[in-house]
Amino acid sequence: MAVASSARARARTTAPAQPPRRRPEFHVIERAERVRRARPLVVIAVAVFAATAFGALAMQISMINRQQSLDTVRSEINEIQEENKTLRQRESLLQAPAEILRIAEAELGMVKARDAEIVVPAKRVIGTPPATNGAGSAVSVSGTASNTTASNATPSNTTAAGGE
Repeated sequence: MAVASSARARARTTAPAQPPRRRPEFHVIERAERVRRARPLVVIAVAVFAATAFGALAMQISMINRQQSLDTVRSEINEIQEENKTLRQRESLLQAPAEILRIAEAELGMVKARDAEIVVPAKRVIGTPPATNGAGSAVSVSGTASNTTASNATPSNTTAAGGE
């Protein structure tokens, strides 16, 4: 033990002398005073957080409503495009000559026209042709002139006119 006590004595003499530690001064703060200082800061922080949360919620609701209306408009556009496609197909069908003919006959009661015929009149002279003067215009026939015209008639004209 003597060795241990001499080592301790040496450690004391060789160690530098440290000034004694000074303890910080503490003072007691009343709890109510501490709460009064923190309360406005907490209220402001909660109010800012609540306002931010409600703002974000309002924006989310607005975005959802806009997305729903956008989806509705897109579905209406798709329906109208399909209807437009159907109407274009029907239009092209209705423009076909066979379909036009079918509708005309079945729904409108129309009938197909006969093929055109050229009617050639028979060359039959009834009576005598009117007399013409030198200029090619017809001469008016009086009672005596018609007698002379009738007497000048050829037998073929007479039979054609009265022979039947």
